[in-house]
Amino acid sequence: MRAEEMRKLYVAVTRAEQKLYLVGSFKHKKNQPTDEAGFVQLWQGKTNTNELLLPESVRLKANNYLDWVGPAIARHPQISGSQPTMSVIAKDETQLAFHLVTAAQLAEHQPTELETTEQATNWITALNQANDAAMEDAVITKQQIDHEMDFVYPYQAATKTTAYQSVSEVKRLFDDPDNIELGSYQLLDVDQVGQVKPAFVTPFGRPKFLQTTSQASATEVGTATHLVLQQMQLKEPPTIPTITAQIQQLVADQVISEMVASQINVTGIMNFYQSELGQLVLANAATTNREVPFSVLLNANQIFTGFQDDPNQSVLIHGIIDGYTVAEDELILFDYKTDHVTPKNSVDQIVARYRGQVELYATALSQILKRPVNHKYLYLLDVNQTIAVK
Repeated sequence: MRAEEMRKLYVAVTRAEQKLYLVGSFKHKKNQPTDEAGFVQLWQGKTNTNELLLPESVRLKANNYLDWVGPAIARHPQISGSQPTMSVIAKDETQLAFHLVTAAQLAEHQPTELETTEQATNWITALNQANDAAMEDAVITKQQIDHEMDFVYPYQAATKTTAYQSVSEVKRLFDDPDNIELGSYQLLDVDQVGQVKPAFVTPFGRPKFLQTTSQASATEVGTATHLVLQQMQLKEPPTIPTITAQIQQLVADQVISEMVASQINVTGIMNFYQSELGQLVLANAATTNREVPFSVLLNANQIFTGFQDDPNQSVLIHGIIDGYTVAEDELILFDYKTDHVTPKNSVDQIVARYRGQVELYATALSQILKRPVNHKYLYLLDVNQTIAVK
């Protein structure tokens, strides 16, 4: 039950984009503090500043969300008022605040019973007047009924794609670029979208808890590799030791597993920064942006063939661009790939597979920055090769 409640709390607190307010109430007990400082001190006694995760005993004994949230935030310098020993929290820039409000303080802002009654009466009166006016105007003719019953939706092409499927199809093109299930991008046939089973749909595999062996998937390794490339500092050229240290830090922070870490191509990452493209990125660190999320509207006819509706209809696309940099007033887009190059998966085949995806990234980036993308590159970490996409 607690595990399920923890999942619900996770979903709730990760929806916010800018600010998050957690509001709760509880009955005060005799052994509880009476002020904010007292609660913070109580919560700090239940945590271990050397571990990012709350102690298991604290998690298991929780009877409400506050029993998890309180000890978690009490370690933060914005709440504790001191510098914690845990480096991850010490560097966190989140602005946190904790306020304890009593029932008496809330009562000061409660409207009186008379005010509440008057508001309710006025609202009901206004509603009844609006209903009476609507009834007077409700004279429906046969022609109006026929018009409604014979209505033909003018955007038939849009109904063939369905808003959800058309968006989800295109969205998958912008998922992690090393997703092994991601096929080559091409314009989707509007007459076939709702009928053809997508190529990326595969049968359900054996549940992990029933598997006797476990190994990292190509997707997990690709995602971890991108994370390392995102986290690497660009002040100095990365080396094998600095890249390895970054990977071990991600393992220590429980972001990636040891199994996934062991399969990251450390040499490939170092080779990228020694390549001409990598040197360009290092030389323009201040104008380089990595793992850039975006949301843009593209005309539907840029996504679907045979789309005969209003050409100005748009489809919302969102995803993450590996990186771009501005060098000598030129906008340069780059995209890493961890695909293994083999006789059956040649460099030309990989480029052909991802060309459309890179073109869409360039379209989105150009629309966001209001300037053309001058160069587009794919970098294959497996063979240390930079390919210009044209």
